[in-house]
Amino acid sequence: MFEAPIALAFGAGLVATLNPCGFAMLPAYLSYFMGSDAGGDTRSRSASLHRAFVVGGVMSAAFLFIFGAAGLAITLGFRTVIDWIPWLALVVGVGVAALGVAMVFGYELTVGLPKVKRASTEHGLRSVFVFGASYGLASLSCTLPVFLSVVATQLTASSFAGGVATFVAYGAGMSMMLMTITLVIALGKQTIVNRLRASIRYVNRIAGGILVLAGSYIVWFWSTTLTAGAGALNDSTPFRFFETLSQRATEIFGENALLWAAAFGVIIGGAAVWVLWQDRQDSSEENARVIRRRIVGAGSIAVVVIMAAAAFALGNALVGSDAAAMPANEEPGTTATSTAVPQGDPVSSVSVVDFDGNTVSLNEYAGRPVVVNFWASWCPSCVAELSAAIRPSQDRFGDQVTFVGVNLQDDRAAAAELIEETGVAFDLLEDADGTLYTDFGAIGMPFTALITADGIVVDEHNGPLTEDQLNDKIAQYLLTER
Repeated sequence: MFEAPIALAFGAGLVATLNPCGFAMLPAYLSYFMGSDAGGDTRSRSASLHRAFVVGGVMSAAFLFIFGAAGLAITLGFRTVIDWIPWLALVVGVGVAALGVAMVFGYELTVGLPKVKRASTEHGLRSVFVFGASYGLASLSCTLPVFLSVVATQLTASSFAGGVATFVAYGAGMSMMLMTITLVIALGKQTIVNRLRASIRYVNRIAGGILVLAGSYIVWFWSTTLTAGAGALNDSTPFRFFETLSQRATEIFGENALLWAAAFGVIIGGAAVWVLWQDRQDSSEENARVIRRRIVGAGSIAVVVIMAAAAFALGNALVGSDAAAMPANEEPGTTATSTAVPQGDPVSSVSVVDFDGNTVSLNEYAGRPVVVNFWASWCPSCVAELSAAIRPSQDRFGDQVTFVGVNLQDDRAAAAELIEETGVAFDLLEDADGTLYTDFGAIGMPFTALITADGIVVDEHNGPLTEDQLNDKIAQYLLTER
């Protein structure tokens, strides 16, 4: 059984690819993989699974590399990275849409397997890495605060080895999700090839069309966020559609992380055993060389992950536990201190720091129900929720319920400016290193907890809430006679 920090990191990694900011990249990735080498993908099922393992591994390594690099930069104080994220994501959207247009007009991706006497796959795998990095960039705004809180907190709170283990657990969760999806799609693609050989030429163009739609959504999402603010997304049907899908996916996978770990492990392990068994049926020297190359490739990916984990841990160690993951205008000694507060438990011992630098315990709100909302100014879903759900609910229930906003992994000035713009009347607290966030067992952004007047956590929600959802939760859990 995993220890709590490891399990939490695994669960957060499991849903990292399902975040609202980058959710459109998931169908884009599926289309990318379906369209790659579409015209000539008549290989055996074993070869298709081989290819899926290679592509899934490279994608996972690229995704994790982006998160590790961004997290390390922010941990070391280079918080200007946050300002670049929306622009980089916008570029990703343009690139995905452009790739889709090219595929619609006949361009075919080639992502094959390493073969003896031929190294033409180098370019193909490089393009897979670029696509994986793009996926990571598109996801950063919604998922990086979670990554910093879940992983960086453990890197500074535990031993170096424990911190690396947490990073690897996060990477394992994210990789297992991508790898399982890739394997399933590979088998589905092989079925399509076998049954619809005459129509396979259309797969590339259909995949390209989906890429165009996904890229267009990403461009619209980030251009709207940059020009009009994330609050402008509130009434958008596409935004709500992807928010709902992301939220449901987070609930399904994130809240049952260990169960899904076992299920995905069976799928991945079963596929690997079957492929190895098939390989043993062909004992040719050429096949043996291919197998050795695949083993070297898999080992290289593992080395990249371990080195990234070590670099991230070392960066936190160099900065020091008091300053790690802290905003530039933050003073040492103002991080949250708390004990675990899972649903159904009291929060009497939990304390954080308010925007004036005073230590505040959540038990100070005893006698009055509390809605605790974790948010960040650089998380579009958080910003949209503030104006679309928090403020209306506050207007309705503000005389009966206290609303507390816990700012996560953010710059205090930017956070205060956003609260002023949205008009939300929060009691403003901050969780500079994510300690309180992880103590709640949160894996999504934003995250909301409902606490009764006697200090019991009765409901927790990962992801954004609509006004109706939040109103219903308040009426059900906080204002009903218990």
